[in-house]
Amino acid sequence: MSRTTSPGSEEALTKAGFTRIGTAYRDTETGTVPYELYELYELYELESGA
Repeated sequence: MSRTTSPGSEEALTKAGFTRIGTAYRDTETGTVPYELYELYELYELESGA
């Protein structure tokens, strides 16, 4: 899982082969924080046999 706070980070993850798959919300001492979730798509294809 990777957390990114800038659009440039999302672009870099996409270019590296990651695909955004959703958002997780984590409770912290200061409230709830959204985390964008990514998976390495090529790795998933290899493991699933797609």
